[in-house]
Amino acid sequence: MPLFFLHPLAYNSIHSEIFEGGIYMQRPISWFWVVLALILFWPVGLILLFKRLSSDRTATFSCGKRLTGVAIVLFIIGGILIVTGSGGAVFGTLFIIGGFVVFRSGRRNTARGNRYRQYVNLVINQNQRFIPNIASIMRLTNDMVTLELQKMINEGFFVGARIDRATNELVLMPHPSMMHHAAPTGSMGMAPAHVTRERIVVCDGCGANNKVYGPTGECEYCGSPLQ
Repeated sequence: MPLFFLHPLAYNSIHSEIFEGGIYMQRPISWFWVVLALILFWPVGLILLFKRLSSDRTATFSCGKRLTGVAIVLFIIGGILIVTGSGGAVFGTLFIIGGFVVFRSGRRNTARGNRYRQYVNLVINQNQRFIPNIASIMRLTNDMVTLELQKMINEGFFVGARIDRATNELVLMPHPSMMHHAAPTGSMGMAPAHVTRERIVVCDGCGANNKVYGPTGECEYCGSPLQ
């Protein structure tokens, strides 16, 4: 659907790319444009919302409250249009319908984010890799856990991981970023004094324990900033 109501600069910012790791990648759509589109014309806003959620891992854990706020705004606008007279009743009803759609989307994404946070805690923090054990702890079926873990792999939460169907386990590989942080050693096998020591930082997004080697970093699993 053409975004005819957006300024050309806004359209360019939505469809811009970033150069990362030697390749061009789609830049996640700004939450500003998503919220603006939801308020001005919610069907287009929903399209942008789904594009944002599919391209940004951090949104999995933070979008629930944003969507609830947007739904409330849509409800208010719809109510005002209905109260002002019959001419705005149709548009008001559409805004209220859009509010319900956004609200339900927020509830579903909040529930999914909570499950993903549990998976990260079990797999990364507690080293649970056997799928039946994970399913038992989360009170889900093996098939459901396998399906969602595969989705998390596809979405980039567990880079290089795979599910071993023979052993029914999740097999993790060292994260590529960790290969750049091997501590160098001096001539006596000791780390030089200037080398920053690693510290464990818990991600505010997914809850994973991360090794950070400087004042700031990025979560290996969801991409959230670490301090």
